[in-house]
Amino acid sequence: MAVGAIAVAVGVALLLAGVVSLRGTADSALRSNTYLIRVIEVERSVVDAETGLRGYELTGLPVFLQPLQRAETQLPGEASALERVAQSDGAYVSQANALADAANAYLAGYVATRLRQMAHDPAAARSAAVVLQGKAVLDNIRARTAALEAVVSARQSTRDQAAHGSADRAVDEGIVVLVLVTLMTLLLGGILGRLLLRRERERDRAALLAEASIKLDRSSSMAEVLNCLAEIADRRLSDACLARTVINDETAEPQPGDEAAASGDAELLAVADADPVVAALSRTSNFRSEATASEQLTVEHHGAPLHVLVLSCRVQGQLVADAMLVRKKKNWRPGEIEEATELAFRMALAVQARGLQAATEAAATRSEQTAQTLQQSLLPQAMPSIPSCELAVRFSPAGAGDLVGGDFYDAFAVGPDRWAIVVGDVCGKGAAAAALTALARWTLRSLAGRPVPPDDALRFLNDAMLREDLAKRFITVAYLLVHVRPDDVLVTVACGGHPAPTFVPASGPPTSLAARGDLIGVWPQLRLDTCETRLAPGDTLVVYTDGVTDQGPEPQPSPEHTLSHCPPGASAADLAVALERAARGSSPTQRDDIAIVALQRCAEDDQSLGNSGSSAVTAPPPPPAP
Repeated sequence: MAVGAIAVAVGVALLLAGVVSLRGTADSALRSNTYLIRVIEVERSVVDAETGLRGYELTGLPVFLQPLQRAETQLPGEASALERVAQSDGAYVSQANALADAANAYLAGYVATRLRQMAHDPAAARSAAVVLQGKAVLDNIRARTAALEAVVSARQSTRDQAAHGSADRAVDEGIVVLVLVTLMTLLLGGILGRLLLRRERERDRAALLAEASIKLDRSSSMAEVLNCLAEIADRRLSDACLARTVINDETAEPQPGDEAAASGDAELLAVADADPVVAALSRTSNFRSEATASEQLTVEHHGAPLHVLVLSCRVQGQLVADAMLVRKKKNWRPGEIEEATELAFRMALAVQARGLQAATEAAATRSEQTAQTLQQSLLPQAMPSIPSCELAVRFSPAGAGDLVGGDFYDAFAVGPDRWAIVVGDVCGKGAAAAALTALARWTLRSLAGRPVPPDDALRFLNDAMLREDLAKRFITVAYLLVHVRPDDVLVTVACGGHPAPTFVPASGPPTSLAARGDLIGVWPQLRLDTCETRLAPGDTLVVYTDGVTDQGPEPQPSPEHTLSHCPPGASAADLAVALERAARGSSPTQRDDIAIVALQRCAEDDQSLGNSGSSAVTAPPPPPAP
């Protein structure tokens, strides 16, 4: 294309040079014509003067003097014009000057002398000698004129021949240039047409790949991914398409769990899939490429060739899917193969992504089920019945249930008339927190049958934790020892780094107990301040974890403030529910686990139950198994 452009440029330059040469030749021809016209004008004026003079001499009539008078008026100007033309042309200047001088001398000398003779001696003016003298002068001027005309005409003829040659060359060059320009125009048009077609193909290809990417991204299952590729390939690239996942790429046989999607002529797919050569490539590792690769094959179908394009869809060298495209009329162009390979590669990525998604969802389901099972194993399945008391529990783990929470509660008998109530909060979540929860719960349960004081029970747990390598994990525990006597219920409370329980009397404002202490599992020597409280009929002790008071940056009412708004005579379950609702607030998410245990001595009206009591364990039900 560059060579053609240079050739056209050279041709245009030659054409312009020819035009310039023609213009110069034309200017020279015009000057030569002007030169000849000026010579002829001088000659004509001299002849007019001679004709008028002779007519006047022969007849004596003044009317014949008119040509002479006109010549006398025009000849000086015409002679000057001749000299200027010769000077401008730069050729035959001396001859032109001599002719002009001769014409002026004829007019000023010979003609004036003849006129004077006619006035004084007409006979002498008509004499043969005078006439011959005039003829000699006129012949001399005519000879000069003829000589000048001859040389100017000769030069003009030469210039005309040169002009004709230049014109012929210019025409030839113009034809060549026009041919080159026409060829270049056709070539450029063809190139531009190909570029436009290529651009349109690239635009269609980009639109197709974008459409495929969007549909593949929106596909929520493996079947939708395969259907997407089969439909797009059948619509644009083939008469039929079969796309399949590959679970095991070591054999050509379909494996359990494989999925497939087909679109187009089912007969063509069956013929192609049954061919042994196609089967040797399809669904196997025969492709050496580590990425998506293709292979074209031809299969006979009713005596006509059937074109098959087999695509091996690999991601990171692993065969995850394959595709088979079938055509009846023509084979695939390189651009179409590239397009099909790109579609197959995107399908392979989508297949791998859906496989990873399915594996992740299955792992998440197993993790959630494991977490739920572990969480349930760390909490009591049923709470004991404490005589003359009502025991209510609210437990709500934070998050989606895929991690074991750190909050726990328990209640168990430690003697014939004594029961232990434990509420704790382990640092962190997950397996490590679950291990520490199990350690704390079963360490304290090992004291069953031994009604040790609550502070001694917490020191026993602290020593057990320090003997283990717990990576600086700690725990907070509220331990309540409930002693049921015939006339009252005595509760002894010890808190190791845990929020103190709230005492809710049957009448009066709720108050926080003065039970304080250090975190469990940090220091060998614990500082623990225990307290005792007696529960009258209708009195309630509410124990909770810090999830009740730590659910977000917004200020929250204290447990005492929340419980003070409960109606008089509210049951233990009502108090626990009210405290849980206040902790949750209006937030759709829960930041921390919530564990609440409420112990209420039954009212006087319920004493007819004797030593029987009641308990309730309430918590959100676990989600159904998928």
